[in-house]
Amino acid sequence: MAQLFAFLYASKIKTINITEGGNDYSVASTTDAAAGNRYQETIYAFPYTNPCIAIHYFIHYGVFENYPAGKVKQFDMQAILDQFDQIRRSLIVNQ
Repeated sequence: MAQLFAFLYASKIKTINITEGGNDYSVASTTDAAAGNRYQETIYAFPYTNPCIAIHYFIHYGVFENYPAGKVKQFDMQAILDQFDQIRRSLIVNQ
């Protein structure tokens, strides 16, 4: 997991190891907020690569409640994550 911390600069990082589609990943994620902004980051690193190979999800958006009702349309977070997952699953790394 130490390699993941090179990608994230946050105080509250959640880490897990997963296997999906035959790939092993070390996963780290964090969320943050500042001045009406939200940040969500997730790193999927291939644990046995050197140099480290990783996929970095980064979503940055403004707080919807800060806008007048009806002025902005909230995006579909799950649809974005599904697209990121599809892209990540297309990468094949020989371990």
